[in-house]
Amino acid sequence: MVLKCTHAELQNLLASYAKKEAVWLIPHVTTAALEQSYTEQDTWDGLDATVTKLAVQVTTSLEGRVSKVEYYLKRGGSPGGNVRARIYSDSSGLPDTVIADGTSGWVASSSIGTDFEWVLFSFSPEPYKDDSTIYHLSLEPDGSYSGGVSNYVGWGMKQLGSGGTGEWYLASSWANTVEVSPNFKLYNIPAHRVYLQGELSERTLVPMLDGDFSLYHVPIRLKVKVS
Repeated sequence: MVLKCTHAELQNLLASYAKKEAVWLIPHVTTAALEQSYTEQDTWDGLDATVTKLAVQVTTSLEGRVSKVEYYLKRGGSPGGNVRARIYSDSSGLPDTVIADGTSGWVASSSIGTDFEWVLFSFSPEPYKDDSTIYHLSLEPDGSYSGGVSNYVGWGMKQLGSGGTGEWYLASSWANTVEVSPNFKLYNIPAHRVYLQGELSERTLVPMLDGDFSLYHVPIRLKVKVS
């Protein structure tokens, strides 16, 4: 069997094979599927001079990569600038730090309709997420956005007495807004965890050039278990 990998992957592989086992995470599909969503809406909140970021807390059910998210948004007036989505890790129930590759591309506020609609935010490259893990999906403006009472991007939400998943960024810190749950859709490209067991059948590495990557073809004997 020939295993094709980058130089960095090869180093990790050889280190793992010193212990006679390696674990790789690889996608088994390339098409994103809706993992979870919340679509009940009877109120909204907007990005303005006081609330400068909004977020929703989610607990993932699948391991894989996030290809895109959608938020139920509308525009009031002409706030200008752009908005984007970000994915934060969790710290005591609040957003902590943006995960690797967890920042989407910008969407112009002027492109958002004045009636509520699903607005797509795409990630490239796609960030990896664990299953059964708390993350926070945020909506954030750029520096040229100017929000206020008449000019804003609003996020559709469900009004609740308690137990909501909403979060605000006020002044310089995040705060829970448990009386509301923002509308969102989270799309996942799932992955299988692949376990490789075996040993190198040859110690000679032959470097090859493939596009922009330095690649090696490493002959190895393997048993493969997919879970």
